[in-house]
Order: sequence, then structure tokens, then C-alpha cells
Amino acid sequence: MKQILITCFLFILNIGLVIGQENVPVSSTADLKNPAEQISTQPNRPIVLPQTESLVAPCFIPDSIVQSYQGLINSYCSQDFCSPEGFDDFDCEAADDFLLTEERMIRAASVMGSGANPDTLVIRIYDDNGGKPGSLVFEETFPGLVDFPVTTVNFTNCPTLAPGTYWLSAVAQQCYIGEGQWFWVSTNDNYGQTFHWRNPGQAIDANCPDWEPYTTCLVAGGSGLVFSIQTCAAETPEEFAGIPTLSQWGLFLFGLIFFTMGFVVVYQRKLQTVMAGSDLSMPGSFRMPWSIEGIKSALRPAIGLGVLGLIIIQLGWGEITGLDVLGTGLTVVITAYLIQLLNLIKK
Repeated sequence: MKQILITCFLFILNIGLVIGQENVPVSSTADLKNPAEQISTQPNRPIVLPQTESLVAPCFIPDSIVQSYQGLINSYCSQDFCSPEGFDDFDCEAADDFLLTEERMIRAASVMGSGANPDTLVIRIYDDNGGKPGSLVFEETFPGLVDFPVTTVNFTNCPTLAPGTYWLSAVAQQCYIGEGQWFWVSTNDNYGQTFHWRNPGQAIDANCPDWEPYTTCLVAGGSGLVFSIQTCAAETPEEFAGIPTLSQWGLFLFGLIFFTMGFVVVYQRKLQTVMAGSDLSMPGSFRMPWSIEGIKSALRPAIGLGVLGLIIIQLGWGEITGLDVLGTGLTVVITAYLIQLLNLIKK
């Protein structure tokens, strides 16, 4: 049985202001040849990032790596266009580096875009190869996105990365005709390497068929890309390791004992009422009512319920663990006592 899932909240920093922009439909590939979107003339509008992200597992020592939005700077295309459109040679990808000083689990990421809302976003993490993106170490695709211009995704298979430099990539997967073009907003709030860009088909620029600093082939803008990465400690720290938690069986048995103790109180109150009308007196201390013969007779139905419970566990979870057997055994004992207690109350 799995332990009760603990919810923790990972705080994401506000990235500032973002530019609102309308999509302009185009009828030729000429507009695709400028991968940088000039957004400095667009009006500002405030963007508020969600303050918390709900995680489905314990997150010890949460942290964020953030490159903030700082001003009116260009944004750059990073998109995988639909093959039927014939724009495959325009496929391009941007990536920016980040540094981990210790082993961390990557839980979520946020990127700020402009242009068209990305219907599907592919998040990739590369290792470092001499100051450029190297081998792919993680990739996950997130379809059906609605948040824009700041898009936040929670990884379902969180990678644990060793200390070192890595590169975060975000690529929109969508058709140009009808859906438009997505651009990743740049910033001067940058550390490490200048962000890199590539266009393998060379339809946008022949100077960057593979990873190169964006200044090799694109118009000048911010040296970094706006993103944040939410991380957790890769392992449970010692200060948290000793915190006791109840499993599902623990909670169930606790509830069963609490329920049984309620009937003990009922029995004591009923006994007091009976004693009040007789010459007998109540014992001076609280006692758990029990009868050996009563428990013996109650064991058979209790064992039957226990066997039924194990069958349900097997059918529902596909396996019976040692903890299930132990929990069922304790449940049988408590249930037998409860049955005999109910019989005493009837008498």
C-alpha cells in the first residue's frame, strides 16, 4: 500500500510585466525569415504568476532558478512547425543554461512567450558540451496548454540531475497557418552563457544549423531567456527523515480503534444506567468490557471479513504485501472485539 501523499507548495517568483500582442495572419514564408519579434513598441500589461504549484510528492527544501523579465526586449522563435505546411526547414530551437550546485530534482518550469499561445510545448534539458547544449537528458511534451504568456508545466517524471551546468529548451509544437508563431521572450537578467539557438533546416539563417550563440545569426536582444525552474532536494534530508507518517493501514486501524472506543463508552453509559436501578455499584476504574466466550464466537465472522478484505486488495491493487497481511490480522482482532462488544451492549 502506498503512503498517504503529502502536498507541498512550491513558490514561483513573479517575473514582472509582459507585452500583449495580436497575431497577424500571413500568406507566405517571408514573415518566417525574421525569427526575432520586435515587441518594444507594444503596450505593457501586468502578468501575475500563480503563487503556488501543488506537487504530488514530498518536496523538501524547494528552490527556484529564475531569469526575470526586466524590460522591453526582443523575443525569439522556438517552434516545431507542422510538416504538412512545408515549413520543416524553419523549425528552430532556443536554449539557455542554468547551474545546479548540488543534486536536485527538477519539478516544474515556467517560460514567458509572446506571439501565439503555444498549443503544445516540448520541454527539454540538455547537458553542457563546452559552453553549448550537449546530449539530451530529459524531454517531456505538454499538450493542451492554455496559460499565456507565462506557461508553467509540472513534470510527471521528474529528472534528478547531478551538480553541473544544464540547458533548458522550450519548443512550441503547432502549425503556423491558423495557429501562428511562438516566441520566447529574452532578458538582460542573465548569468552563465548567452542563450543558444539553432535552425537545422537553415531556412531562417544558414549560420546556425547547430547550436550557436544567438548573436551569430539573430538580431540583438537580451542575452538570456525568461524562465524559472522549480527544484526539490533529490533525497530526504536528515532533519526530515525522522518525521513519522501514517500509512493507509495506519489511518484505517486508528479509525477502527477510535470507532471501537466509542462503543466502549456507550457500553459504560448503559451499564451505569442499569446499575443505578439496582443495589450493585460500578467498578471504581474504567475497564474494557470483554468476554472470552464472546470473542471466540466473534472470531469466525471477523476472519471471514479479513479474508474478504484481502480478496478486495488483490483485485483492486494486483498484489498483497506483508503490510497488508499484518494490517488485516490486526483488523481481525479489533473487529472480533467490536462484535463481542456489540453483543454485550444488546444484552
